[in-house]
Amino acid sequence: MIRMPFGVLFALLIGLSSYGNNSHEHFRSLFLAENFLALGDDLFSVPANEQTLTEAFGRYDQLLLMLRVNFGIPENKAHELVSEADFAKMTLHELCTRVPGDASANFKKLVTMSIPNKDVSNFEMRQIYVLQEDIRTIWLKNLSKDQLAKVYRNYFETDPAENWKEIHISLSAPYLTGEHRWRYELFLEIAQRKYQAKIKSFLSIHRDKIGQTPVIASELTAIDGIDLTASMFEDNKAKESSKLNTSKNAALEHIFDWASQNGKEIRIHAFEGANTGPFYDMLETVLSSYRRPVKIRIGHIGYLTKEWLERMKKNSFLNVTFDVNAASNYWLQSRKTADLIEIIKMIHHYGYSTHLGSDGRGILPKSSYLDQVRTLRTHGFKYMCHKFYLPK
Repeated sequence: MIRMPFGVLFALLIGLSSYGNNSHEHFRSLFLAENFLALGDDLFSVPANEQTLTEAFGRYDQLLLMLRVNFGIPENKAHELVSEADFAKMTLHELCTRVPGDASANFKKLVTMSIPNKDVSNFEMRQIYVLQEDIRTIWLKNLSKDQLAKVYRNYFETDPAENWKEIHISLSAPYLTGEHRWRYELFLEIAQRKYQAKIKSFLSIHRDKIGQTPVIASELTAIDGIDLTASMFEDNKAKESSKLNTSKNAALEHIFDWASQNGKEIRIHAFEGANTGPFYDMLETVLSSYRRPVKIRIGHIGYLTKEWLERMKKNSFLNVTFDVNAASNYWLQSRKTADLIEIIKMIHHYGYSTHLGSDGRGILPKSSYLDQVRTLRTHGFKYMCHKFYLPK
């Protein structure tokens, strides 16, 4: 009897390429919890001083939030389990051992989003997501070369839907130029040489740091583009105004110039939680006035409007595409699939292309390429596979 992977079988049934891709990802949120668990006895080998609760959570109330949402432990019980005095000196390993259940299973809860109950707000979901990214970063920056290689290989070997034939990854400068550069180079070596995956790398820069981007990016010749990030909480207008009140249009124009002159791409985290505010004022000005050919990738579509599409269409110098991160927009921004489908149709009506991304493949449930295609088709929308790359 011939057996085939589920991803391939599902693809054949719905008429898709079996090679799912991930056009929108961040390095620290890429790996599945199972990839870390593959370390076995080395799972908690991260130095104790690096995996403290204060390092992972920052504040005691953030730990309480994690225990309530992902472990189902009410606050009064959480206080009994881990006091504020404990918080100041405990490690994540000790926490996973102290919480009821298996330590490895508890670690999985620390790095993977649980399906919330109705009492969990959307804002709290985003807080949990950020905490999980931070915990993952501790592991990725402290595991040994052999341990990292095991995590990386396990990802490529066990992902059932093959969502890695092409991955577009955003990551911070230390992974590209700093002390952790070897960690990402090891990933690229394993991904490209052993598994023939195609990887596109984007330097991640927070919106409020855009004035520094050309300086940093000038040192990076191998990257494929710049990713302007930090849009997850952009619906908080007061916070956004505080962060961006000193940013100038010229800073964003410099980034456009860098991409245009070097043949690179700019991925802009926009329309994730809003479409107005200080950043959008800058974006509107530059999108309307820029007069050099430049590749633009809009990182989200959740709050994209017809007016914004018309602005982009009027400027023939802009080569624009859009990332669709349906699972991310649902889990972190409460955007309904039906609403996203209407926006996708609107984008296609204006002649633009869209590409599916996970934006949290290792954290968010049902965020693989094929999972998202299946969700869209369940809602009656026959989203077609975009073949970025097929192995020879």
